[in-house]
Amino acid sequence: MLRLRCASRNYAWGKAAKESEVAELWTCNQGVEADETLPYAEFWMGAHVGAPSHVDGTANTSLKDWIEIHPESVGKQVPTKLQGWKRALPFLFKVLSVGTALSIQAHPDAALAVQLRQRRPDAYPDDKPKPEMAVALRDFEALCGFRKAASVAETARDVPELEEMLGGPQSTQALATGHEKALRDAFRHLMTCEPELAKQKAQKLVDRLQHERETRTLCPEEEWVLKLSVQYPGDVGVFCVFVLNLLRLKPGEAVALGANEPHAYLQGEIVEIMAASDNVVRAGLTPKFRDTEVLCDMLTYKQGTPEVMQGVEEDGVIVYRPPFPEFELHWIVLEGAGSKTIVADRGPSILLVFEGTCDFHVDEPALVDANLLLNVQGSKGSVLFLPAHTQVHLRSHERGASIFQAKCNEQDFE
Repeated sequence: MLRLRCASRNYAWGKAAKESEVAELWTCNQGVEADETLPYAEFWMGAHVGAPSHVDGTANTSLKDWIEIHPESVGKQVPTKLQGWKRALPFLFKVLSVGTALSIQAHPDAALAVQLRQRRPDAYPDDKPKPEMAVALRDFEALCGFRKAASVAETARDVPELEEMLGGPQSTQALATGHEKALRDAFRHLMTCEPELAKQKAQKLVDRLQHERETRTLCPEEEWVLKLSVQYPGDVGVFCVFVLNLLRLKPGEAVALGANEPHAYLQGEIVEIMAASDNVVRAGLTPKFRDTEVLCDMLTYKQGTPEVMQGVEEDGVIVYRPPFPEFELHWIVLEGAGSKTIVADRGPSILLVFEGTCDFHVDEPALVDANLLLNVQGSKGSVLFLPAHTQVHLRSHERGASIFQAKCNEQDFE
């Protein structure tokens, strides 16, 4: 196994160091103090070129470079569904600390990813799809997928500013039929409106809600309008809280997001695993490049509340297995001085010690390299890479340990 040094990303939507799980993990991993002037948003574990992990004990060898030297480390046989990744690590593992909302966004499917890369390589650095899954570490809120069109119509009748932005009473009537085309047309009308009009209507909505909250309790969506209007004043994205599902996850609950599904993380902390791609199509709640026409065209317009995954216990491990070949996530909790053996996989995996202290032992390395370790004492922030066909024994200390394992979807190796 390899011990990894991992990077943090200091995006503006992250949390201050004292409040950020990402900051704590990164400082523990690197053995340095956090910069109190910076927001800490993402902790990256993997081989993606955007912020590759590095092999501890080397001058500056990235995990990406190490895998290229040792292609057998990702598996002797690549499953059919992962052929596009060839001899690369197909997943990217992260922890996110979300202080302010991320953009209204979606990730392209395989075909669109290639097209976007060819068209705008500066904005879309990868030619791969980016399905992803988020597991809540704390209470977490996000916008995910479209509400049912008829439900949006009901809300529009009660929120005149929204009805205007969706196209007026005629649009509301069409939405009430539940037809996909009505939802598609209304969303496009909303997201492509003139910025000055969006600013005026958003301010009108905010003024009304601030006045009404003195005499009634606002619903969660209305509260989020006020929060988002502080974070992104006058942005068209504030209206999306009435069009997309407001999802609230408790710790341990998860949601899987496939290609071409709209979403925006709002607040909280999560473990996130995804295909190793950094392609994001944005259209609201962001100062970054907006590709609104592409976003409106690419979405599936599937309606209804997304499934909340609870994880399934398998041999004492909580397993989150989404319908994507690139990844799945295991959550290993060792109570007190406990032990566990992670059996050898046909694919690679990454381990993160999230809480506690744990000893890791490998009986026999799967390949020969001077940087591979047989024994590691891990503590919070320790990250290990397990090459394919590596079996490792875990033994926690008296206070126990909480460990995440990111890996390829086992079902696609069958």
